Parts: sequence; C-alpha cells; structure tokens
Amino acid sequence: MERAYEKIRQASRGMPAVMIRQLDALAKVMEYTTTSAQRDVLIEQAERIQTANEESVPEPADRADVTRRYQAVLAGRAGGGGGGLSA
Repeated sequence: MERAYEKIRQASRGMPAVMIRQLDALAKVMEYTTTSAQRDVLIEQAERIQTANEESVPEPADRADVTRRYQAVLAGRAGGGGGGLSA
C-alpha cells in the first residue's frame, strides 16, 4: 500500500480532486478486506491523506469534500467485506 499510495499522496498536497480519488479507491479496497490488520493499513493511508487535506487545502468546501470521503473510508473499517485479500 505504501508504494502504491505514498508518492501520489505526497504529490496531491493542495489537490482535493486527487485526494478524493485516492480515498474513493481506499474505500473500495476496504470492501474486500478480511482482517483488521488489512483495514488498519488502509486507515493509516486514509489518515495521511486527511492530514494533508487539513494542512494544504485552503478552500473550506474542498476540505469538506475530502473529509466526507475520509469518513467513508472510516465507515468501512467496521466490517470490511470479506472479498478475500490476504495481509
């Protein structure tokens, strides 16, 4: 996950559209997790994106859009899906 997200997340500072797409992808992957360890890795990436959002997106409405997507990732933490990813 780090290799897949790190560089894009770093480059996305101040770019809410990119942050939103990353969070949407994390929420989708969350549907297929089967363990809390898998979900924790995804949540860690989402938290990093949300931190960058809070620090670098100046427009309140844009920040709110990113935060809504972040909340969607967190909502998926409870269940995951059971689609079969292995840690």
